[in-house]
Amino acid sequence: MVQRWWPRIWRVGGTPENAWAHLRRAKILEHRGKTSDARRALKQALASREPALTDAQRVEAQAMLAGNGTSHEPGGGSPRTVT
Repeated sequence: MVQRWWPRIWRVGGTPENAWAHLRRAKILEHRGKTSDARRALKQALASREPALTDAQRVEAQAMLAGNGTSHEPGGGSPRTVT
């Protein structure tokens, strides 16, 4: 299932200020074990404004950066702790 939508999420070049796309990308990268890339995408998500993150998304992104949040696996899997 990931392969169908992965390319669209991965390429945020067309919408470089889309915070939601950066947050989703961060979750995917974290799920794949690419922690440093995920952290970079989280920082981009927090800085982007078109559209900006909702309050809940901002809290989630900040918790993920701090290493004490949870992220849901793509496809509606069970939550897991972000390290």
